[in-house]
Amino acid sequence: MIGIVMAGGRGSRMEAGDESDDGSGREKEKGEKLLLPISPDGDRAKPVVAHVIDSLAGAGIMDEIMVLTSPANAPRTRAVLQSMYADDPGVRVADSDGAGYSRDLGSAMRAISERHGPAPSAAGADAAAGRECVMVVPGDMPLLDARAVLAVSDHHASDAWTSVMVSESYARMWDVNLEYSETAGGVPCYYTGVSMVGLNRAIPLGDMTRRHVILDDHRIAFTLNTAADYRRLRSFGL
Repeated sequence: MIGIVMAGGRGSRMEAGDESDDGSGREKEKGEKLLLPISPDGDRAKPVVAHVIDSLAGAGIMDEIMVLTSPANAPRTRAVLQSMYADDPGVRVADSDGAGYSRDLGSAMRAISERHGPAPSAAGADAAAGRECVMVVPGDMPLLDARAVLAVSDHHASDAWTSVMVSESYARMWDVNLEYSETAGGVPCYYTGVSMVGLNRAIPLGDMTRRHVILDDHRIAFTLNTAADYRRLRSFGL
């Protein structure tokens, strides 16, 4: 399995660095929200994006983790991650165009698909299907952990692009700031930004079935979109 961490956004809604004191006593990184420090499980503080990367790695199912950064939108995030993971062969920091979440992800998926080469022969197609997939996660998920990664991985389909959603009622209960909504199976939902994409090489990306899975789990519902979200982390002990 390949993990993709989306880490190329500006984080303009967060207004990172505008508040000098969030009440936690921690110095905040200026200007790039993915460098905001959190302290999961009481560990030494680390950037939220590094926590996301480490959660993927800790699940023990990733062959490779690609972190998509942007030299234009998040140069400090890029530099910090290149330094932190310079000696980790399982993590690759790659540049995106910074053209937006969907376009950057589409470009990365095409590159990964091309790296897997041509479709296998008919005899090998069944064996190849199901073994290869990509898990996409935003870099601003401070509550993500290895167990949540494994829970998401259970929804993999080799011939589909599966978007993980949370129900509107659950989002309201947790007061989470998710922007994009859609009705899935008659249930009003929000996109979490988490996806599972099958890499069945016999099926082009554009021809994949689009699926929606509702997974009401605060570990994937809660993202850092505003300064208020960051302050709320204290209620989680982070």
